[in-house]
Amino acid sequence: MRYLKIQDSPKKQICYKIADSYYCSDTNIDGLEYLIQAHRRVRLSKTPQKPSPITKEIYSKDTLIGENNYPLTVMKNDLENYHINVKSDNYVIDNDCISADISTIDMTILMGPVFILHLAKNQVFCLHASAFLLNETCFILMANSGTGKSTVARYMDKQESAQRLADDIVVLKIINDSLTLMPSFPQLKLRQEQQYKGKDICQKTILLFAKKSNDETSLSKIDGFNGMKKLIEHSVASKLFAQKELDSHLKFCHKTSELSTAYYLKYQHSEKSLPQLYQVLSDIA
Repeated sequence: MRYLKIQDSPKKQICYKIADSYYCSDTNIDGLEYLIQAHRRVRLSKTPQKPSPITKEIYSKDTLIGENNYPLTVMKNDLENYHINVKSDNYVIDNDCISADISTIDMTILMGPVFILHLAKNQVFCLHASAFLLNETCFILMANSGTGKSTVARYMDKQESAQRLADDIVVLKIINDSLTLMPSFPQLKLRQEQQYKGKDICQKTILLFAKKSNDETSLSKIDGFNGMKKLIEHSVASKLFAQKELDSHLKFCHKTSELSTAYYLKYQHSEKSLPQLYQVLSDIA
């Protein structure tokens, strides 16, 4: 059980299921209503440890997060706690708690660097990708922005043998030597009724690294080493990681490449090419 500490005097805790854990918050967070577990209300049993002096700056730059630029600074102290500063808002992140001294809740920051760093401290990592089930196989589609990840996931969600799991952020963890996808991470591009509300996915997984092409849809298998490099390339917020999380992330990418099959995918980014893509992927599912 982890928690968000956003107010000093909580009266009642609201729980949200985010990735691999319940987060208990002392305030309702607009936009996460579909994740509220109303029957799992608890009271805080501890307060976060006061941070020691900050010892190292990890990152400081105007950064595009979502659709806007933010003046983002990330630091880490000698207790291994992250400090995030965005304008006048401050977050402290340890393994069990996210403490926030903020004026208003910015969902882009909360669901971006704040939660992603907190998950990374707990061996959970995020990919810039969409994901869908097709014939009981989990496909994770990675590509540059504007390449059609959302279009493909939306199309698959309309097919009888497929279901969209995530759009934009795919959350993964290695559990008992198995790759597990955790779809209960809020997808900010999707409306509440479009969010996947099922269980975590632990089954055959295929990684797709896509690129637009004028030719017909084609797949070419890639080896584990190159698959690992592409996973690193498509990981979210790894530039904010301190050395400990960087080491864990490298091990995660290596293990993920061993536990999955990876392909380069070339396809035409057009509505008429989607049935052909569906058939090509069905053949390997």
